[in-house]
Amino acid sequence: MLFVLFGFLTWLMAHHFDRLFRNFTTETESLKAQVEKAVSERQAIDFTLAAVRRLNEEIASLGNQDTTTEILSFIKQACDGIRDAYVNLLGIEVRVCVKQVGSEGVEPPFVTDAYRTNEVIDRSFPQPHLIDENTDFRQLYRGEKKVWFTGSRSTYPDYNTTSVNPKYESVIVWPVTPRPRMPTKGKGSARIPIRAFLCLDSEEVNAFDEKRDVAVGWLVADALSRVYELGHS
Repeated sequence: MLFVLFGFLTWLMAHHFDRLFRNFTTETESLKAQVEKAVSERQAIDFTLAAVRRLNEEIASLGNQDTTTEILSFIKQACDGIRDAYVNLLGIEVRVCVKQVGSEGVEPPFVTDAYRTNEVIDRSFPQPHLIDENTDFRQLYRGEKKVWFTGSRSTYPDYNTTSVNPKYESVIVWPVTPRPRMPTKGKGSARIPIRAFLCLDSEEVNAFDEKRDVAVGWLVADALSRVYELGHS
């Protein structure tokens, strides 16, 4: 009987401590994953901020260039830098693009691709997209939102897009608003026209952190705004 009781207690202790060990291992792995995620996010932010600093340094070196080539080169570098930060540091496949608004005063307003990380733009035949037929662009252009964010585009109420067969789910769009060269007298707090849109998307649902990624994107959108200020076209 003592041997049976001893055997039972041994089994009970082994089972109990095994469960504790497994729980401890699970909690440790969870904590490790959280730490690694935090470190990766911190690295991603540091990487992007460093890229933004380099972009701003290049803005200063551009001078008052009046060439579309200089602006397009800067846009390409900014978009590629953002994509590299997400792919290499966070492991998220993303697409980045800048959509440029058509000439001011043209109705209905439209955008064309200035640059995309996922394809080459044929600048001889730019494909226009009407702003009012795209929910994100329309709400920003009409002043309904300051930034556009969703983690699930397919479930967003009444979302419209002119993109053909859109596969993306997570979307962030920032307006690029260059400051006017000369303040407009009598306008007071008149809204500054949007010159372009910086767009980031991913096929993953909830791929982006709204607090982190929106703030970082504003830095890049602001850098792009400064570049547009240097050009006249």
